[in-house]
Amino acid sequence: MKTYFISIAILFTFVTTSMAQAPAANDTIQTTENQVTTQQNNEPQQVQPTETSVTKQHHFDRSKLVIGGSFGLAINNDYMSVNVSPQLGYAFNRFFTAGVGISYNYYNYSDINTTFNYAGLNVYGKVNPIRFIAIQVQPEVYYMWGDYSNHSKTKVIPCVLVGAGFTVPTGRSGGFSAMIYYDVVQYKSDGINYSPYGDQLVYSIGYTFGF
Repeated sequence: MKTYFISIAILFTFVTTSMAQAPAANDTIQTTENQVTTQQNNEPQQVQPTETSVTKQHHFDRSKLVIGGSFGLAINNDYMSVNVSPQLGYAFNRFFTAGVGISYNYYNYSDINTTFNYAGLNVYGKVNPIRFIAIQVQPEVYYMWGDYSNHSKTKVIPCVLVGAGFTVPTGRSGGFSAMIYYDVVQYKSDGINYSPYGDQLVYSIGYTFGF
Protein backbone atom coordinates (compact mmCIF):
# COMPACT_ATOMS: atom_id res chain seq x y z
CA MET A 1 0.00 0.00 0.00
CA LYS A 2 1.42 3.31 -1.06
CA THR A 3 0.18 6.73 -0.09
CA TYR A 4 1.04 9.86 -1.97
CA PHE A 5 0.74 13.25 -0.36
CA ILE A 6 0.80 16.47 -2.28
CA SER A 7 1.02 19.56 -0.09
CA ILE A 8 0.67 22.92 -1.77
CA ALA A 9 0.92 26.21 0.03
CA ILE A 10 0.77 29.55 -1.68
CA LEU A 11 2.51 32.02 0.30
CA PHE A 12 0.38 34.63 -0.16
CA THR A 13 1.94 58.95 13.58
CA PHE A 14 0.62 60.65 12.23
CA VAL A 15 2.16 63.18 14.70
CA THR A 16 1.66 66.91 14.52
CA THR A 17 4.47 68.64 16.29
CA SER A 18 5.06 71.81 14.36
CA MET A 19 3.64 74.93 15.82
CA ALA A 20 3.71 77.94 13.65
CA GLN A 21 3.26 80.96 15.77
CA ALA A 22 1.76 84.08 14.36
CA PRO A 23 3.32 87.17 15.75
CA ALA A 24 2.21 87.19 19.34
CA ALA A 25 2.31 90.87 19.56
CA ASN A 26 2.20 93.69 17.17
CA ASP A 27 4.18 96.34 18.93
CA THR A 28 3.69 99.86 18.01
CA ILE A 29 5.81 102.32 19.79
CA GLN A 30 4.70 105.78 19.49
CA THR A 31 7.06 108.36 20.86
CA THR A 32 6.35 111.92 21.15
CA GLU A 33 8.49 114.59 22.57
CA ASN A 34 6.86 114.23 26.04
CA GLN A 35 5.02 110.89 25.79
CA VAL A 36 5.83 107.32 24.94
CA THR A 37 2.92 105.09 24.06
CA THR A 38 3.39 101.37 23.80
CA GLN A 39 0.57 99.41 22.28
CA GLN A 40 0.38 95.67 22.07
CA ASN A 41 -2.26 93.77 20.21
CA ASN A 42 -2.33 90.27 21.53
CA GLU A 43 -3.74 87.86 18.94
CA PRO A 44 -4.46 84.12 19.32
CA GLN A 45 -1.63 81.92 18.20
CA GLN A 46 -2.36 80.12 14.97
CA VAL A 47 -1.05 76.59 14.68
CA GLN A 48 -0.44 75.27 11.21
CA PRO A 49 -0.26 71.48 11.43
CA THR A 50 2.62 70.10 9.48
CA GLU A 51 3.12 66.40 8.97
CA THR A 52 6.52 65.61 10.34
CA SER A 53 6.21 61.89 10.71
CA VAL A 54 3.86 59.08 9.88
CA THR A 55 3.22 56.25 12.27
CA LYS A 56 3.57 52.83 10.70
CA GLN A 57 0.16 51.18 10.59
CA HIS A 58 -0.36 47.43 10.76
CA HIS A 59 -2.65 46.21 8.02
CA PHE A 60 -3.63 43.05 6.19
CA ASP A 61 -1.01 41.98 3.67
CA ARG A 62 -2.37 39.68 0.96
CA SER A 63 1.12 38.56 0.04
CA LYS A 64 1.30 36.76 3.40
CA LEU A 65 -1.67 34.50 2.64
CA VAL A 66 -0.94 30.79 2.64
CA ILE A 67 -3.26 28.75 0.46
CA GLY A 68 -2.63 25.05 0.31
CA GLY A 69 -3.39 21.75 1.96
CA SER A 70 -2.93 18.12 1.04
CA PHE A 71 -4.21 15.32 -1.14
CA GLY A 72 -3.70 11.68 -0.32
CA LEU A 73 -4.53 8.45 -2.10
CA ALA A 74 -3.89 4.86 -1.04
CA ILE A 75 -5.01 1.74 -2.91
CA ASN A 76 -4.51 -1.90 -2.02
CA ASN A 77 -6.28 -5.13 -2.90
CA ASP A 78 -8.83 -4.82 -0.10
CA TYR A 79 -8.38 -1.20 0.89
CA MET A 80 -8.73 2.30 -0.53
CA SER A 81 -8.49 5.73 1.06
CA VAL A 82 -8.81 9.27 -0.28
CA ASN A 83 -8.00 12.49 1.52
CA VAL A 84 -8.66 16.09 0.38
CA SER A 85 -7.74 18.84 2.84
CA PRO A 86 -7.46 22.46 1.59
CA GLN A 87 -6.27 25.11 4.04
CA LEU A 88 -6.05 28.89 4.25
CA GLY A 89 -3.51 30.56 6.51
CA TYR A 90 -1.62 33.77 7.18
CA ALA A 91 2.12 34.13 7.74
CA PHE A 92 2.34 36.68 10.55
CA ASN A 93 6.14 36.62 10.32
CA ARG A 94 8.87 34.22 9.31
CA PHE A 95 8.49 32.34 12.59
CA PHE A 96 4.72 31.81 12.84
CA THR A 97 1.88 30.87 10.49
CA ALA A 98 -1.72 30.07 11.48
CA GLY A 99 -4.86 29.19 9.58
CA VAL A 100 -8.01 27.12 9.14
CA GLY A 101 -9.04 24.31 6.85
CA ILE A 102 -11.62 21.74 5.87
CA SER A 103 -11.08 18.07 5.23
CA TYR A 104 -12.74 15.03 3.71
CA ASN A 105 -11.54 11.45 4.14
CA TYR A 106 -12.94 8.30 2.57
CA TYR A 107 -12.00 4.76 3.65
CA ASN A 108 -13.18 1.48 2.21
CA TYR A 109 -12.29 -1.98 3.53
CA SER A 110 -13.85 -4.42 1.12
CA ASP A 111 -12.76 -7.53 3.02
CA ILE A 112 -14.85 -6.60 6.08
CA ASN A 113 -17.62 -4.65 4.32
CA THR A 114 -16.69 -1.39 6.01
CA THR A 115 -16.85 2.14 4.65
CA PHE A 116 -16.18 5.35 6.56
CA ASN A 117 -16.60 9.00 5.52
CA TYR A 118 -15.11 11.87 7.52
CA ALA A 119 -15.93 15.57 6.97
CA GLY A 120 -14.19 18.00 9.28
CA LEU A 121 -12.82 21.39 10.22
CA ASN A 122 -9.37 22.21 11.53
CA VAL A 123 -7.20 25.06 12.76
CA TYR A 124 -3.44 24.97 12.77
CA GLY A 125 -0.38 26.81 14.00
CA LYS A 126 3.07 26.30 12.55
CA VAL A 127 6.27 27.55 14.18
CA ASN A 128 9.69 27.75 12.57
CA PRO A 129 11.96 28.14 15.61
CA ILE A 130 15.07 27.98 13.48
CA ARG A 131 15.78 27.87 9.78
CA PHE A 132 14.80 24.56 8.11
CA ILE A 133 12.84 23.27 11.14
CA ALA A 134 9.02 23.34 11.45
CA ILE A 135 6.70 22.33 14.30
CA GLN A 136 2.93 22.17 13.78
CA VAL A 137 -0.13 21.59 15.98
CA GLN A 138 -3.49 21.02 14.30
CA PRO A 139 -6.70 20.42 16.33
CA GLU A 140 -9.51 18.92 14.25
CA VAL A 141 -13.11 17.79 14.65
CA TYR A 142 -14.81 15.37 12.25
CA TYR A 143 -18.31 14.13 11.63
CA MET A 144 -18.07 10.47 10.71
CA TRP A 145 -20.69 8.34 9.01
CA GLY A 146 -20.56 4.93 7.38
CA ASP A 147 -21.07 1.21 7.71
CA TYR A 148 -19.03 -1.06 9.94
CA SER A 149 -19.64 -4.73 9.10
CA ASN A 150 -23.07 -3.81 7.69
CA HIS A 151 -24.00 -1.68 10.74
CA SER A 152 -24.56 2.04 10.22
CA LYS A 153 -22.57 4.35 12.47
CA THR A 154 -22.31 8.11 12.99
CA LYS A 155 -19.97 9.83 15.41
CA VAL A 156 -18.20 13.13 16.17
CA ILE A 157 -14.46 12.46 16.23
CA PRO A 158 -11.90 14.83 17.84
CA CYS A 159 -8.29 14.75 16.67
CA VAL A 160 -5.12 16.69 17.41
CA LEU A 161 -2.28 16.28 14.95
CA VAL A 162 1.16 17.10 16.32
CA GLY A 163 4.07 17.03 13.96
CA ALA A 164 7.53 18.20 13.03
CA GLY A 165 9.74 18.25 10.00
CA PHE A 166 11.95 20.40 7.87
CA THR A 167 11.64 22.93 5.07
CA VAL A 168 14.21 23.93 2.50
CA PRO A 169 13.56 27.48 1.21
CA THR A 170 13.99 27.98 -2.54
CA GLY A 171 12.80 31.57 -2.86
CA ARG A 172 11.03 34.43 -1.15
CA SER A 173 8.29 32.18 0.24
CA GLY A 174 8.70 28.82 -1.43
CA GLY A 175 10.44 25.63 -0.52
CA PHE A 176 10.37 21.89 -0.13
CA SER A 177 8.87 20.43 3.02
CA ALA A 178 8.68 17.04 4.70
CA MET A 179 6.54 16.54 7.82
CA ILE A 180 5.59 13.68 10.13
CA TYR A 181 2.34 13.87 12.17
CA TYR A 182 0.60 11.79 14.80
CA ASP A 183 -2.94 12.01 16.19
CA VAL A 184 -2.40 12.23 19.94
CA VAL A 185 -6.11 11.82 20.79
CA GLN A 186 -6.73 8.39 19.19
CA TYR A 187 -10.49 8.50 19.78
CA LYS A 188 -11.94 5.06 20.55
CA SER A 189 -15.47 3.83 21.11
CA ASP A 190 -16.78 0.28 21.57
CA GLY A 191 -13.22 -0.95 21.26
CA ILE A 192 -12.79 0.60 17.80
CA ASN A 193 -10.27 3.31 16.95
CA TYR A 194 -12.16 5.89 14.89
CA SER A 195 -9.25 8.24 14.26
CA PRO A 196 -9.10 8.99 10.53
CA TYR A 197 -5.33 8.63 10.80
CA GLY A 198 -5.28 5.38 12.74
CA ASP A 199 -2.63 4.51 15.29
CA GLN A 200 0.24 5.32 12.97
CA LEU A 201 2.45 8.14 11.76
CA VAL A 202 1.25 10.34 8.90
CA TYR A 203 3.84 11.45 6.33
CA SER A 204 3.56 14.51 4.14
CA ILE A 205 6.03 15.59 1.47
CA GLY A 206 5.46 18.55 -0.80
CA TYR A 207 6.49 21.88 -2.21
CA THR A 208 5.41 25.26 -0.93
CA PHE A 209 5.35 28.32 -3.17
CA GLY A 210 4.04 31.85 -2.90
CA PHE A 211 3.51 35.06 -4.78
